[in-house]
Amino acid sequence: MPRFPFLSDDANMVDVFERQRARMVPLGRATEAVMHGPSALDVQARELIAAFVSGLNGCRYCHESHRAFAEAHGVPAGLLKALLDDLDHAPVEDDLRALLAFCRKLTETPSRMVDADYEAMRDAGWSDEAIEDAIFVTALFNLYNRLMDGYGMQPRSPDANRRRAELIREYGYDFTRWPAEILRPDSKSERQA
Repeated sequence: MPRFPFLSDDANMVDVFERQRARMVPLGRATEAVMHGPSALDVQARELIAAFVSGLNGCRYCHESHRAFAEAHGVPAGLLKALLDDLDHAPVEDDLRALLAFCRKLTETPSRMVDADYEAMRDAGWSDEAIEDAIFVTALFNLYNRLMDGYGMQPRSPDANRRRAELIREYGYDFTRWPAEILRPDSKSERQA
C-alpha cells in the first residue's frame, strides 16, 4: 500500500511523475535513452537486466513490470525466476550468465567490484560499450527500485503489466511523449495500465 495519503491504493509510476514533474521528466528522458537509445545491448537484454536487478532487490512493482516488458521482447516466461533462483544453472548462454553475474555483483556489493569482474565480461565476449550500458541499466533500476519501494507502490496485475509493456513499446519511457488520455484516463481499469 502506498506510504503517502496523497497516493491512491492503485497508484503507479505516473502518479509519482505527475507529483514530481521537475524531477521525473529528466529521469524519464534518461530512462528512454538508457533503455531504448543506441546501445551495445539490445532492448531485450536491457529489459532482462531491469527485471533481474529489480528481482534481486525484491522490488515487486519494478520486477513484475519489467518481467512483462522483457517477455514482450522475447524473454521466455519463467526464465527470470530460473535466473533469480540459480543463475549458475539457469538455461542461458554463458555470455548472458556473465552479464547478469556482473549486474548482480554491482547491485548487491558495488564497493567490491574489481578489475577481474570487468575482465570476466570481456572474456565472455562483451565490449566495453556493453559493459557501460549494463552499468547504466543496473544503476538506473537500483534507483527506480528505491523510488517505488520508498513510495510503497504495489504491483499492477499481470494484464495491466502487459498493457503497460505495449504502451512502453509504442511511446517509450519519456512520459512527456505519451498522449494525455493515456496518462490520465478516467476509468480505474484504464488507469491500471
